[in-house]
Amino acid sequence: MKSAPLLVAAALLGAAGCGSSGGNPSNLVQVTYSYAAGQPITVAGGACEGVVGPVTLHGDGKMYYQVQDDGGTDTMTLAILPYSFFASESCNFTTDQTLVDVPITGSAMDTVDAIADTYELVVACTLPTSYNCVFHLTWNATY
Repeated sequence: MKSAPLLVAAALLGAAGCGSSGGNPSNLVQVTYSYAAGQPITVAGGACEGVVGPVTLHGDGKMYYQVQDDGGTDTMTLAILPYSFFASESCNFTTDQTLVDVPITGSAMDTVDAIADTYELVVACTLPTSYNCVFHLTWNATY
């Protein structure tokens, strides 16, 4: 009767390995979506404009942006906000309506949490009107 302990052990191992697929979030595959990959951007001094978007996130995740100013002296404010606010208010949105709203001198990067929505990336160049903010932009989301 040596086979009885082996059958019990096999049954226990089988039961331990059988779990439900139960929607454990750690089993989900996340995908990175690129909206701008080193894209050259020029915004006139004193101007504010949507530079990329609208883009739609179909799930919650992380959003990453990078501004690379080769001269290192351009000053601007970068905002990422739901497109509905930008569409209705243009650059008159308030900081409580934004996902990101940061002043930048030169280059910057960051990663922020994002929820499913449609977004616009907006840049206000704070240089005098006789100058332009010229930079490369990378923007993506992983969800």
